[in-house]
Amino acid sequence: GLGTVMIAPGVNNVTIGDTGQGFHIVGYDVPTHAIEHASIYLQGAHSDITIRGNNVEADGEAGLLSEYNAALSNIVVDQNEFSGITFFDPP
Repeated sequence: GLGTVMIAPGVNNVTIGDTGQGFHIVGYDVPTHAIEHASIYLQGAHSDITIRGNNVEADGEAGLLSEYNAALSNIVVDQNEFSGITFFDPP
């Protein structure tokens, strides 16, 4: 998949976490850089998505990502903690 948590195209009315009841979502890194990945990935068009109260940790890729030019409506991202690194820069 493209994310630790991936919401497939056309899937709507989804809630990830809640106040005081969220998840610790840890992303991952991939060796290829042609396609972005994320801890939470919204693929395609969506409506009525709530992401609340989570600890979202990037580990070499994005924390939260949606696709370019995809219609998103009524997306709520609230009370989350975003941490980690979005790229590795080897010495």
